[in-house]
Amino acid sequence: MKSLSIFLAIFSFTCSSFLHANSFDDGLKAANEKNYKQAIHEFEEVAKEEPENSAAFYNLGNAYYKNKEFGKAIWAYETSIKLNPKNAEAPVNIELCYRELTNGNSWQPSISGLQRMIYGIGSTTWAILSILISCLIGYSVFSLLKHKNTPWKRFHVMALFGESILFIGFLIAANSSANYPANHDYGIITAKTSSCYLDETTKSSDFTINEGAKVHILSEKANRVEVELLEGRKVFISKKDLRII
Repeated sequence: MKSLSIFLAIFSFTCSSFLHANSFDDGLKAANEKNYKQAIHEFEEVAKEEPENSAAFYNLGNAYYKNKEFGKAIWAYETSIKLNPKNAEAPVNIELCYRELTNGNSWQPSISGLQRMIYGIGSTTWAILSILISCLIGYSVFSLLKHKNTPWKRFHVMALFGESILFIGFLIAANSSANYPANHDYGIITAKTSSCYLDETTKSSDFTINEGAKVHILSEKANRVEVELLEGRKVFISKKDLRII
């Protein structure tokens, strides 16, 4: 019975992967046929089932762009960059979206160039490097103990210090790279205009912000989200006007 359960689980996973691959291919086919609404539907299905699929979000952004839904396209491209920081095409496409919107916004990276490099390398690579440097540290400790009364002692102490710094750095990089995709710190306004409120309950709008604007997420309430605008102002906006990256 147990082996049957395992077989069914593997079969289910294989079928699921096959269906998602079909949706991805159907999305590409629909996009090539200029049926952008169908392409959006197919890529959204893939993105929903495979939330770490950077290619699905990138192609979803292309479909949104062709369908002239520029705010949603920016969100999809931003998500693609988050999942694959080495993606060099998405930032260019985001700028094209802002040119179409012509509302004064421009692309503002969520992370620095150094962070993009670190996250682009990936948590697995950083973890492997941490293991390798820990082995080197072990060897350096052994060598230090072996040569503690020789002129080589200072060399081994300095080597051990440098390796320890690298080990800590690699661990931090591995942890940051692993946690980054799970952080939902930013969002994109996808409505043509979004009303801004001073608190969670007021009905009168203070002012509006335009489609494509990037905001920093502070907290989520029942129907509104507290955000911080790029200029530092904190306001509440409707959840339906926003897609979180």
